[in-house]
Amino acid sequence: LYFTESKWEDQSAFDYDYETLRTTGVILAVVMFVLGILIALSKLTLRHPTEEAIPPFLHFIMSRSSVHW
Repeated sequence: LYFTESKWEDQSAFDYDYETLRTTGVILAVVMFVLGILIALSKLTLRHPTEEAIPPFLHFIMSRSSVHW
């Protein structure tokens, strides 16, 4: 048995609000761009690893280096 009437209305007349889509897209792009720059420049990415996570040969090199870790 096939029903000829659909449960849903015809949506072919659906129209996007392109101004709102464009504005929302630009705002999201700016927010993500600024967050990306802040994350890249933050000191959180430059945290010193714990001593347990440092391989022994690298720990030896770091202890002999003139650079202060």
